[in-house]
Amino acid sequence: MELLAVLTIVGVLAALVIPRANSGVDQAKGEACHTNQGNIELQAQLWRRNNGSFPAADLSDVGANAEYFPGGLPTCPVDGTAYTIDTTTGLDTEMRRKTDKRDGFSLMELLAVVTILGIIAAIVVPRVSMSSSTARQKVHEHNKATINSAVERYYIETGDWPADNLNDIGSNTAYFPEGIPVNPVDNSAYALNNTTHRVD
Repeated sequence: MELLAVLTIVGVLAALVIPRANSGVDQAKGEACHTNQGNIELQAQLWRRNNGSFPAADLSDVGANAEYFPGGLPTCPVDGTAYTIDTTTGLDTEMRRKTDKRDGFSLMELLAVVTILGIIAAIVVPRVSMSSSTARQKVHEHNKATINSAVERYYIETGDWPADNLNDIGSNTAYFPEGIPVNPVDNSAYALNNTTHRVD
């Protein structure tokens, strides 16, 4: 069951992350397209200064001149179309090449993340609380064994059983240097059963 939950969570996360990675590629192409537009507009201004008029709208004259575009006239990396300019301003006429920028997360993505966190919390929180109570119970069992061992040692050394409230053995640092521990399950003090002389 837990494996199924983990696989579901991984699948949902992959569905959210993969489109984000692809949108990063699209954004890079859009930025390259804008860089090309700026370069073309700059070269069109240089052409106008050198020749008295802007280049042709399809850039066939300036694009063929290696002084302006040594590698040839670029095409838009977003859609592969050729650039064109307005022959009166020298500005790119195809400003539609702007890519869709996704600066934030959609409501569906946020809901998916909240759902995943809820599933994780539903799986993890009970386990953590159970392991905490299990650990307290194990410490309690260890404390009982330690106290019972000290009680037996006290009886062997003195010939008497310690008091039921363990005050005499608890104040003796030879048996409990840090004092008698407190029951971690309910924070109560340990006491001896007066018939068995053991902590139950």
